[in-house]
Amino acid sequence: MIKLLRANLLRLVKSKTFIACLAIQAGLTLMMTLNVYLVNLAEKRPVADMVFDITACSPYGAALLAVMSSIFMGYDYHNGTIRNKLIIGYSRYEIYFANLITCAISALCLNLSAMAVFYPVSLPLLYGFAGEPLHLFKIFSLGWLIMLVYASLYTAVAMTTKNTVAPLIITIASLFVFMMLAQYMISQINAPLEWTDYIYNEAGEFVPVVVPNPHRLSEGVLKFFGVCLNIFPSGQMTILSSEKLVGWQSALSSVCIIVLSSAAGIALFRKENIN
Repeated sequence: MIKLLRANLLRLVKSKTFIACLAIQAGLTLMMTLNVYLVNLAEKRPVADMVFDITACSPYGAALLAVMSSIFMGYDYHNGTIRNKLIIGYSRYEIYFANLITCAISALCLNLSAMAVFYPVSLPLLYGFAGEPLHLFKIFSLGWLIMLVYASLYTAVAMTTKNTVAPLIITIASLFVFMMLAQYMISQINAPLEWTDYIYNEAGEFVPVVVPNPHRLSEGVLKFFGVCLNIFPSGQMTILSSEKLVGWQSALSSVCIIVLSSAAGIALFRKENIN
């Protein structure tokens, strides 16, 4: 498998798609930095935390990883490279895990690309961090783990669909849908318990009264939403820098998803009819 991985990495560093995605990630980090800098220009508070998340994980990074993994592994099917590897004598396990490791390295390279802009440019320009070091380490470590989850999921999809377009559509569409679902859950959890309504009193005056929010979901449903946000990568990404993230729950679920998606991916890949 070492030879397969070496060949994959050599092809990866020569890939125009890979280089373009790294450049886009760096450019997005710079754009976010300039945006936060302009907003913070008057107060000059330490706000580097607002950009720090992109060095761990972000929807942009997950989308770029989806593009890279779909094109990289779809190329193997399109050119018959996987078939040739099997003919030479490599097992399907070796081929799958070499691609999984390559995809994971691609995910980490996206983070490194963001870090290459953040630390020399964003950090001094945004007057440093406001958060505690332990909290920043939590964001950083769990964020990198979330990117590995996406690498595992994208590998499973790309290795079992035999082309480039299908996994690209599946991964980008699912990322968008689950991010919207996570945003909906967050909005429901943050919905106010009470709000101000206006009624006529006995004197005929139109006065404000505080009433329970009739649109707020039950506490049981909201607790379920909170668990879902901590279990699934889109939810984890959405609440990564907030107090709603339960560190051990997020880490454990991420490891479980990596293991289960890899097991499912290799099981399906073993059944693929590769001609």
